[in-house]
Amino acid sequence: MKLYRIYTENRNRKCIESLVSDWFASYTVLIGTGEWKGELASTLIIEIIGESVELRYAQKLAHAIKKLNNLDAVLLTVTDIQTETI
Repeated sequence: MKLYRIYTENRNRKCIESLVSDWFASYTVLIGTGEWKGELASTLIIEIIGESVELRYAQKLAHAIKKLNNLDAVLLTVTDIQTETI
């Protein structure tokens, strides 16, 4: 399994959640504070757990968020994980 995380500015949250729902059946949105180029910003972290074939959808989602919010960049991380439903 893979853990995909997209880090972005906390702007247009409802639109972002709608985009995520278009591609993924389940996800988590975390709100935090981050720093980008020396400035503090409210941050969204979108977590998606899935198979490796979902990487292209996570990449498309990251590009869509970048375009939606007219950003220089968003960060996408991919981590191998083990999961267990209890």
